[in-house]
Amino acid sequence: MEEIKHFSHEDHPLKLLNLKTVIVDGGGTGSDDKKPGAIACYACEKTISSGFVYGCTQCRYFKHKACAQLPLTIYDHSLYPYPFKLIDCRTMNFRNWICDVCRQSKILGFFYSFKYDNIPWFTACIDCCVVELARKAQLHAIKEEAKIKIEHEGHPQHTLTLQLRPGAFHCDACNAKDEGLFYRCDSCDFWIHKTCSSLAPTIHLPHHPNHPLVLVYSLPERFFKFSFYCEFCSIYIRWNEWLYHCANCRYFAHIRCALNAKQPSTSRDGPSISAADEDVHDLLHFPMAYSFKDPLKLVQSENMVHDYDETTNINHWSHHHALILNVEPETNMYGIACSDPIEVCHGCVQPLSLPYYSCKDGCSFTLHKYCAELPLKLEHPLHPNHSLDLINTWGYEYHYQCIGCFSFGNTFVYRCQSSCGFYIDVNCAFLPKTIKHKSHKHPLIQVIDPEPLCNACNKCYDGISYACKACNFILDIYCAMRSPNSLAHRYCRGHEIPLMYPPIMDHPEDFFCDICETEMHPKFPLYYCHKCKNCFHLDCISRVNYFENIIYEGTKDASYHKHPLTFVRRKKTPKYVCSICNCDINGYLILECQARVCNFNICYECHCIKVMPA
Repeated sequence: MEEIKHFSHEDHPLKLLNLKTVIVDGGGTGSDDKKPGAIACYACEKTISSGFVYGCTQCRYFKHKACAQLPLTIYDHSLYPYPFKLIDCRTMNFRNWICDVCRQSKILGFFYSFKYDNIPWFTACIDCCVVELARKAQLHAIKEEAKIKIEHEGHPQHTLTLQLRPGAFHCDACNAKDEGLFYRCDSCDFWIHKTCSSLAPTIHLPHHPNHPLVLVYSLPERFFKFSFYCEFCSIYIRWNEWLYHCANCRYFAHIRCALNAKQPSTSRDGPSISAADEDVHDLLHFPMAYSFKDPLKLVQSENMVHDYDETTNINHWSHHHALILNVEPETNMYGIACSDPIEVCHGCVQPLSLPYYSCKDGCSFTLHKYCAELPLKLEHPLHPNHSLDLINTWGYEYHYQCIGCFSFGNTFVYRCQSSCGFYIDVNCAFLPKTIKHKSHKHPLIQVIDPEPLCNACNKCYDGISYACKACNFILDIYCAMRSPNSLAHRYCRGHEIPLMYPPIMDHPEDFFCDICETEMHPKFPLYYCHKCKNCFHLDCISRVNYFENIIYEGTKDASYHKHPLTFVRRKKTPKYVCSICNCDINGYLILECQARVCNFNICYECHCIKVMPA
């Protein structure tokens, strides 16, 4: 209303004014002393600093718009069992008074009171009565709303009714127990918070910026095959929970977690473990461009002495002949450097690289220079109670099994002095203690964990893993180090297949591994070719070679093949596969038929299966 009459100012009507147009006397005599400013409300005695007011400019009488519209009488309230009337303190015989509700001392202003013999018997300030009026209005609105039964998509089989009183209960929507108003099913035991009944159908989160998250009232059936966990609290997603999700990216979040989500942290935020203060720039970053199997070459070569003239001939404890140092690549009769078959070091069983020692008497024994300089005793953090001795198992009747990678071997190995069964090959013995991996924001520490469920392949692995204990994140040695950024495969001709980390954008359909032909969990890393649309498990496209530390030489007769077979390692095209299992054998120890009319080769793993007693 543009103009009202009020009992507290009967001489003139009160007009609705914009405070910006009200001139306040600055206290001086000049015209510059009059300017817009703050004024006091006649009803509540508080400052009016902005907005609209009701006032009389002639009498300098102003009120907040809300104060001017206060009801003259309040009925049916909980403050006192009788009606309250609005009273101007200035019409009484006192200036100071105390609110009987909040016990605050007041000066002048308006109050509500019940009068007995024309004397205020119970007084309540405007603030306390406004709260009471708001509560009464809310209660009235709830009563009106409770008369209407609603149908909700989250519980379509029955109608829901709003309950008149708040209560604490377990909400079937957000899975939390909070006190508040709630809807209750008229036919079954289904209760939801009133706030949950009006959730936004879609929300946008900075944690998942590429797509909006859509509200669903149960986990879609197409995702029942795998276990999914909330992106924020990492708690298992139950099939009948209300969720915010992105089906394209397989991104799931509990309602409360999504709505209460804080801004995403940076890679340096949050707690880590012992590597918290370590500069990640000094760490090895994974995945690399190649499978990281040769830490000795990286670690030991940095400390190796390059004075070749003084160390060209040595007698080494691991071999009964003298060794000569090779610093020039071997060439064939045409002067071309030899590269096939692959020659390996008899210490670390990795491809030979210069400089290396070879047997002076002409036998096939070879040894990297840095492998020849390995310490004979080692203290290792994964076996702190005992020292480890370096031994050479070449020629032994048994194979050791490395505690780190579980590969069998018959060459150099560090063995526990106390013979407690702890063997670790020379490559695993010198793995970095701390690494940085693309799939996790914190540095990862080398561990042998009693609960080693890998976060990349979802498989248990008892060997060396890399973990962030603060985040309960762990990667086994193969997923952490031996899965390179990209791989070649005969199924994708002419290009590399990149290692992908979920979510893979714009790929709403399910993934099926093109090697094992099983459905792939959409939350785990995979090799995915965008060009050919081929998908591969990490351990399918690059299977774990548990015989990589074994050296055998010469020719062998096998009952399963008509020609003699020769032990060899080769590096060919991605089509170079085992004749039995059809798996890649590039760089693997194999047995090869060298007869011109035969193209048979078999990996050592398949050979062991063939000759194993039934």
